[in-house]
Amino acid sequence: MTRRLFIPGTGGCFFHDAAGNAIGSVLDLALDHQSDFLCEHDPDPDVLAPRHTSGRKDASGNPIEISAAGSIRAVYGPFFDQVHPLSTRKVYMFYNYDWRLDLRYNGERLWQMLQASGGGQPWDIVCHSQGGLLLLWASILAGPAQFRRFVRRIVCFGVGMQGTVNAVEALLDGTSLAPRVAADAATVRSWPSIYMMMPRWRLRIPGTTGVEIQKSSTWKKAGVLAPGADLRAGISESLLRRAQAWKAALDNQTFEALSAIERFVVVQGDNINTWARAPAFPRLPDLRHRDGENVVRGDGLVPMDLTLSLLPHAFRTSLQSIATAVPSHTWMCSDQNQLDLCERIFASS
Repeated sequence: MTRRLFIPGTGGCFFHDAAGNAIGSVLDLALDHQSDFLCEHDPDPDVLAPRHTSGRKDASGNPIEISAAGSIRAVYGPFFDQVHPLSTRKVYMFYNYDWRLDLRYNGERLWQMLQASGGGQPWDIVCHSQGGLLLLWASILAGPAQFRRFVRRIVCFGVGMQGTVNAVEALLDGTSLAPRVAADAATVRSWPSIYMMMPRWRLRIPGTTGVEIQKSSTWKKAGVLAPGADLRAGISESLLRRAQAWKAALDNQTFEALSAIERFVVVQGDNINTWARAPAFPRLPDLRHRDGENVVRGDGLVPMDLTLSLLPHAFRTSLQSIATAVPSHTWMCSDQNQLDLCERIFASS
């Protein structure tokens, strides 16, 4: 008998404070309470835990810390609502985490949770977007032998295993979490996860070498590297170092632990124009025109073919890739068909 776990993506969990009060909700953003969402981290990229998880303070001026309290049903409805036959018990347990924080920090906590759950019944896991990156890091920490003790099969929906240009856009302009609800650029620039989800491939920016978007010189030349701590002036150089550390950790990985489990399935959207390059950075290409070079097919966030082509050969040949039309990257898992697909994968011999 296996257990089922769902790991949401960026924006997929809501928050509360230590007293259980809702805070940092989409409503707070709609009311432009941007400070609720500010994070603070140590300048040392190897210190993974955050210093503070909100810019809000209590009446005495002390920081109020927030943590993930639950997942957002609207975008994961079919998985959220599925119950066991003749029971009200949910089939899927949701892993709630603070999607703004360092991917390594959340991936480490995920691995700790899997270990604490015991190895008697392995997990079948569904992950969406950033959730897949946490699972990737957990598998690296575990290694093949330990990981397959706890995990049997995995289905990934829209996981940017090589990054996404949309993370660059979010650092430049902020990001929308719902219609008419957005986190402004200065807020997003305090979130390590966004830096760490930037592309690990070349964007072909003229006058640069290597994976240029990971370099502070690229951002400085474009006039969007903050000279100090004021993130209204540009991105954080210390948080950019976390992206560089993430890239360095993954560049030579062969993902043996993910290859070692029974089945690893990658589901990707193929019907929406998606950024792949940004030769005019900090200006991004016009998404209305798919040219097969700067704008390609994907789910609106993950470029499908490019992502697969950049994976290590042995890992790429060990996984199963499924291309499908999706309403958007955010709403991929709101589709009953995706739940049905997972059920078939988990039930098959």
